[in-house]
Amino acid sequence: MQRITKRGEATLSGSGRKNRVKHNIYIITIIHLNFEIMKKKLMMVAVLLGALSLGACVDNNESASVEAVRNAKAEQLKGLAALANAQAEATKITAEAEAALKNAQAEYQKEMTEEAKQKFAVDIEKLKPRQKSNC
Repeated sequence: MQRITKRGEATLSGSGRKNRVKHNIYIITIIHLNFEIMKKKLMMVAVLLGALSLGACVDNNESASVEAVRNAKAEQLKGLAALANAQAEATKITAEAEAALKNAQAEYQKEMTEEAKQKFAVDIEKLKPRQKSNC
């Protein structure tokens, strides 16, 4: 219920006053939450600006010793790759040589067998006339 004061202002009485207090509490709460959100946003912006400003001061130039070490490591890796390639080539050549040796040994054995057969055949031929004469 409204009441008129001496100055002509309307005031609330009873439940109207309670609603007005609740309304004021809601407004204060909303303002407080908005302030907290703004504070967080402001802090994030400050952190972001700080990170960006620190990143701009990084010096990307390398000293000569660091560059020399890096180049030496690259040369070492190239040398290791060349060594691995040479070892692979040596293994391949060794395998080919061993295969050729085995083929040559097999051919030798084949020739020796053929030669032995021929000698055996000649020996048999030599023995045939002796056998006829003994009979």
